[in-house]
Amino acid sequence: MNRKWIFLRGLARSSVHWGPFLEVFKNEFPDDQVELLDLAGNGTESMRKSFLQIEDSVEDLRIRSQILRKGQKVSLLTISMGSMVGVAWAEKYPKDIENLFLINTSDRKRGHFYERLQLSSMPQFLKILFYPLSPVEKERLILEIVAPDGPDLGRWARDFAKAPFTSKENIFRQLVSAARFAFPTNKPLVPVTLLSSHKDKMVDPSCTARLAMGWKVPHIEHPTGGHDLPFSNPEWLCQQIKLIFLRN
Repeated sequence: MNRKWIFLRGLARSSVHWGPFLEVFKNEFPDDQVELLDLAGNGTESMRKSFLQIEDSVEDLRIRSQILRKGQKVSLLTISMGSMVGVAWAEKYPKDIENLFLINTSDRKRGHFYERLQLSSMPQFLKILFYPLSPVEKERLILEIVAPDGPDLGRWARDFAKAPFTSKENIFRQLVSAARFAFPTNKPLVPVTLLSSHKDKMVDPSCTARLAMGWKVPHIEHPTGGHDLPFSNPEWLCQQIKLIFLRN
């Protein structure tokens, strides 16, 4: 089936940071079309100010999507803060979306602040923001937090360091937007699948579990994965997506 996709990353990350996942996905779904969109303030949009409301990101992305301009529906594959955007999108514009995949996300109603950004990672997070690190050192430290089980962290840190780094101002603006956001009580009117990582060092996986229980939707947990599940376990993630489509 020739599906249309939009992939959305999270806090201070861009389409570059899908890393090895893109190649694996294209091999597994060769007929599907993928559109990579960066949130305002990240990646290709790094010169813009990030929005202070998740809902504003939805409006911006809809305007920029080439697929939606053609009147075609999309499946959304989202992670972390990108999943908040995906839910807000599906809630307001359900006719845009065929399927919604949410990876390692949280919101203010179902997660305490120390679960949404785990305290154990706070020293490293502050070091990334305030220490005089090189771009490669920053990326390596980020990967050690979000994908400690990922492939060749040194090589990918060097690759990622070539991409525009999100400004401190935009990181704080994105944190504000994420802190304000709450998922709706009932799930959006589209098929939803939640995925999480048991060893996520950034967002406590219990946040995803509570959401799945409240919405009564499928929840699949990787037993050893970190926060950036697409980066560290791309083959596993693609297989889960395939299984979901087979069941439906």
